[in-house]
Amino acid sequence: MATRYGNDYVVGIQADSAFDTAPATPATGWIYLPDKFEITGEAPQIIETGAKDQYIVPYNHTQYAGLKKPTVRLSGVLTNTHEILLKALTNDTESAYTFANVNTVNSYTIIQQFATAEANQVTGCVLETLTIRGEAGGMITYEATFRGGTVTRESNIEHTAQAVPDLKPFLFQNMSGISLADGDIENNLNSFEISFTRTFPDDKFMFQNSQTWTAAYQCKMTGQLKCSIIYDSSADASVYDELIKQVMVPHTFYFKDASGTTYEKWLLAFYGQYVDYSLPDPDRCIFESSFTLNLLFDGSNEPLTVTLSSETP
Repeated sequence: MATRYGNDYVVGIQADSAFDTAPATPATGWIYLPDKFEITGEAPQIIETGAKDQYIVPYNHTQYAGLKKPTVRLSGVLTNTHEILLKALTNDTESAYTFANVNTVNSYTIIQQFATAEANQVTGCVLETLTIRGEAGGMITYEATFRGGTVTRESNIEHTAQAVPDLKPFLFQNMSGISLADGDIENNLNSFEISFTRTFPDDKFMFQNSQTWTAAYQCKMTGQLKCSIIYDSSADASVYDELIKQVMVPHTFYFKDASGTTYEKWLLAFYGQYVDYSLPDPDRCIFESSFTLNLLFDGSNEPLTVTLSSETP
């Protein structure tokens, strides 16, 4: 028996060998991340019989274990090594990443690898939500939630302890190539949030006669880009005009990591339609406006394209 400490693990992730089936060679192939790992919803849902048991407190035989629907939540600082999240989000296989127009989605095995050989393992993990945030003066962070399949606690099947990976974070101050509102806004971005949500069909289609899900299908993927910017009279007028006209607008910017030699870069290109704009009173400070863009497909322009590259300073 070992006492576990919150600072004594790393996260490992790789594709399932088949849906809700651990990798065929679990000793290799992991992408390791020094991120936070949480499992919720491990307990099965309760099915109540509704039987008349003639007692004020229900009898134990009136409740039975139902579906198991665990959730894995990962969070941390975004790096180039988190490219696997782009694969899980888009179902694409390589850069430049765009959304694959498919209904079935890939599943992954995620482990919480302790400093010993044991690991908490969840197979059948499908990305449900992904949020990426950045603000002036800070690092770019992410939160990802996965619907899970089978949870195995303290598994030691071919797992080995791992050193903490030394990853270079994406910094807000290193962002470049900022072009918002079709190029009208370039140098006054204060913060941003990118969010995606995958919608699944009803449980009956994915569980059928099983306590854990047997397949994952997606009905819809929605995405939004929210930005806060220093107010500029002409640029904001352009945003407001395009909001009223309901036109499709491109936005782009680069993430760049904190490497000292060769920088790893992500070029994010968005395409969509404004659905919100606000300009709150700043009291005696500088006006800051914000807008929300729904990411949409118009038949030719992808709502999201992420292209990975390297740059030598």
